[in-house]
Formats: sequence, C-alpha cells, structure tokens
Amino acid sequence: MSGRHRKSRSKTRGHDKARRSRSRSRRINNGRESRSRSRRRDTNVRRSRDRSRTPALPRVDNSTLVQALNNVMTRLCALESNSVGASHQDIASDKILAVNSQSTPEVQNKNQNLSNELLVDASSSINDLSHTESNIPTAQSQCDVESLPESTRLIVEALKSFSSSRSQNYFVSNFDPSIHNIDVWCEEVDRARIANNWQDSECLSRVAGCLRGDARTWLNEWVTQDRSWSNFVREFKPLCPRKLDYANILCETITINSDKFLTYAEYARRMLLRLRIVKGLSEELMVSLVIRGITDPQVRAAAANANLNSEDLVSFLSIYTKPNRSKVDPRQIHGKKRPMHSQNNTLKCFNCGQIGHKSNVCPKKPKLDQNSSSSQKPFQNSESANSSKVTCNFCKKPGHAEDSCFAKDRARSQNKRNVNLCSERPKTDVKNTDVVTAVIQGVPIDVLIDSGA
Repeated sequence: MSGRHRKSRSKTRGHDKARRSRSRSRRINNGRESRSRSRRRDTNVRRSRDRSRTPALPRVDNSTLVQALNNVMTRLCALESNSVGASHQDIASDKILAVNSQSTPEVQNKNQNLSNELLVDASSSINDLSHTESNIPTAQSQCDVESLPESTRLIVEALKSFSSSRSQNYFVSNFDPSIHNIDVWCEEVDRARIANNWQDSECLSRVAGCLRGDARTWLNEWVTQDRSWSNFVREFKPLCPRKLDYANILCETITINSDKFLTYAEYARRMLLRLRIVKGLSEELMVSLVIRGITDPQVRAAAANANLNSEDLVSFLSIYTKPNRSKVDPRQIHGKKRPMHSQNNTLKCFNCGQIGHKSNVCPKKPKLDQNSSSSQKPFQNSESANSSKVTCNFCKKPGHAEDSCFAKDRARSQNKRNVNLCSERPKTDVKNTDVVTAVIQGVPIDVLIDSGA
C-alpha cells in the first residue's frame, strides 16, 4: 500500500506542476497582449494629437490661383491709371520690384503701406473670386499695357507668362501622302499650332511623329539648316500628289488579308477606313471586299450569310477569335538548328556516367596508343597492296576474292526460291502419291515434286 500511495502522490505532484506551468504561461501571454494593446493605444493617441496640432492646408486649384493673379494684375493697372503724381507712382513701382534700396524712411513706409494694400487685395481676391470677376473690369478695358511704366509692365508680363497655360490636348492625325490630302492635313496642323500656341520652330518637331510612308522617309533624308514648319510646308507640298491614286489604294486593299492583323475586327476596321477613301464604292461592294480577305472559311461563310452592312460588320467579327499561331522554333534558321545550350545540363555520358556532356567528347574516354597505331599502319598498307593484286574468279574483278564477292551473293539471293509450307498426303490415298499440298504466298496448291533422280 505504501508503494501505491507514493505513485499516486508523484502523479498528483506532476499534475500540479503542469497546471502551474500552464497558468504561468497564460499570465505571461496576457501580460504581453496587454502591453501591446497599451502601446498601440499610445501610438494612436500620439497620431491623433499630431493631426489635431497640424491643421490641414487648404487645397488651392491652379485655375483659382491664375484667376487671383489676374485680379492682382487688374488692380495694379487700376492703381497705375489713377491720377497720382509721378513721384508717387515711381516710388510704388520701385518698392514692388525691390529695386530702389537707397530710399528715405518716409518713402519706405509709404511703399510698405502700398505693398500691404496690394497683398490685402490679392488675398481678398482669392477668397471672393466669384464676386471679384463680376465687379472688377479687365486689364485691357482700364489701361493700355504699353503706356504703363517699366516696372508695372514687367509685372504684367511676368503674370501673363505665369498664367498662360498651353493646352496640349489638340489631336493631330497621321499623314500618309498616298492616302491623305496634304492641304487638309496642313490646315489641321495650323489649327493645332494656334490652339497650343506653338512656335514656328517647334511645330515641326511636335508633328513629325504623325508622318507615315513616303513623308516619313523624306523627312529623315531632308538636309536643311531651317527645320521650321513654314520651310517644311514650302518644300514638302510640291512633292505630294494633288490627286490620290485610287487604283493603287484599291489594289493594296484587295491583296491584304486577315492574317496580318491580331483580330478580325481590327482587320475589318482598317480595311473599311481605306476603302472609304476610294470614292464611288457602294456599301455592299466594300463589305464584300472585306469578307473576301478573311482567311478562315467558317468565319468568311458566316459573315457572307449574315447580310451585314459596314456598320455591323466590325461588331459581328468581334465575337470571333483567331486561333493561336504555331510558334516557329527559333533554333531552326535556314534549315539549320542552333546548338541546344539549355539542354547541356540534362545530357548524360554513357562512358563515365557524368552529366553535362556526351560520350564522344568525354574527357575520360580511353585513347589509342600512338605507337600501336603507327605499328599497325605498315601492316594495313601491305594488306591493301596484296588485296589489290587478287582477282575474283566469279566476277573477274580485281581487289577481292570469290568468298567476299558481292555479285555472287546477290546472284544467290535472286535464284533462291521461297516455299512457305509443304505437307504430304495421307497414306490412305494410294493413287496420287507424288502430289503434295504446298502453301505458296498464303494459297494452298497441289504440287508435283520432281526430285531429279
């Protein structure tokens, strides 16, 4: 009984230790979680305090800033147009530009007051922009810029250069002299130059990417010192045809098929754009020419039986997808294969068992002894000399014996007869004892055997 009690006591002690260790680990984990929660709480509190201390800056639109600067310019013009003495105007203008640094304290105070008034006017114009535009007249109606003093004119020009934003959203279409009219395209470029306020020297560099075909080639080969838009038009216009070659456009369109495009819809769209250049083509003829260039017979038959017009043809062909083209092996060029460098690691040598090379280039391949090879050469030479003196008794040709004659072997093979099966008749048939049954090429035939005795 004492042994049993000891075992039960040791078990209870072990359970108590395990329970205490689990409770201790649970308390440690709870303490870690509480500390991490407190840290996150402190971090969130600090972030909220920082947000409250740093107020968000108001977002000012670029158009609002430009309008406010225009209002400042208007007020400057209005101040210059007032009937104020010349001395007062010079002092105010010199103070605005900070040019006059050698002025008296009284003049500096006056200039400071004038600049403060201008800053107050600018801030009020930003806050009350909608009311300012309706109440204050424009700068052109109040005064002429040319009649202003030098300082004010510089401010006006600076504000104009800052507020003038160039629009780059005017689109210029591509130009190909074989399918487009040069006059229409030049007018389009002139409209874009006016809208975007392009200079004559930069206009050509902006529209050069729109040139296609012969125009692109001519521009690349154009040698001149004056690469301006006006000079380009003056020299390039006489080279472009005034009348388009409709026959050439029609022939090129007919020869193009759908294999040159990624989708059937893209093919139909491009072909319709080219066919519409040719005048006089009916709607039905254009659709027929487009359908004719579809290489897939099923898609071509479906489009022909649908009775489509040019507007519905593109949407109809958009539901069809082209099959994936078979990829050409890049190693096969001019009938030759490139070496397979990527598979060298998978090759295994049959000589040494290592990976990375073949057995014919194995470095551990046994090499023949040069002495033995040199000693065998005279023996081979003597043997070849003796064989050249031998004459065959069958074909009467020198160089070999009758035992190794190929002509004799060939004659034997041709004279050899093949019999598939031979069998004797049963002995009960006494009448025809010399006739047997043979199977020749799968056909059983009665054969009379002549032994030649």
